[in-house]
Amino acid sequence: MAKANKTSVKGHSSRALAGKKIDRVSIRMYCLGTGDCLILKFLSGSATRFTAMIDCGSCQGTAEDFKPYIQHLASYVGKHLDLLVVTHEHNDHVNGFAKCEDIFKQFMIGEAWFAWTEDSEDPKGRARQLQEKRKKMKQALGKAIRAMKVKASAFESRPEEDRYKQAIVDSDKAFIAGLDTLAEINLSVGGEDPGASLPGMLKIK
Repeated sequence: MAKANKTSVKGHSSRALAGKKIDRVSIRMYCLGTGDCLILKFLSGSATRFTAMIDCGSCQGTAEDFKPYIQHLASYVGKHLDLLVVTHEHNDHVNGFAKCEDIFKQFMIGEAWFAWTEDSEDPKGRARQLQEKRKKMKQALGKAIRAMKVKASAFESRPEEDRYKQAIVDSDKAFIAGLDTLAEINLSVGGEDPGASLPGMLKIK
């Protein structure tokens, strides 16, 4: 991350590394599905000196699917993170924080780092501009998906038969599947404003 918005939480600090000789790093990836969740433990001998976590999410899976992994993760780090890094706001990187909020509420987190694009106080205003642009793009994507599905459904239900109809129906379905994938990554679900921040991002902030 070229820039980071650092937020200290509950009095811990990344100074946990100070004066400690680190001789190895253990890296563990929790495969929640199609997404990212990494734990890095910096060790001195057998002692853990610093623990960092990068992202937590997946495009697939319910809260019940996630929980066994996050419960194991919580046990593995002792519900303590010196550093949490959230790389960007896509569901496959942040929705674990919302789906397993009850577990993450028990964590002690030293610092949380977000990309500079999340800094609403960015002195040049670029972050705010990007946030507004992102909101409009998400709203447009949600509107396009709804319109495309209505149009495709109406066309498929037409009674007339012609040799091109099935090809068009199949093309529509493939295109909508692609739009749905974009929606899974970028949009909130459950009828919420598609331009709103994702629940996982709001929870971890």
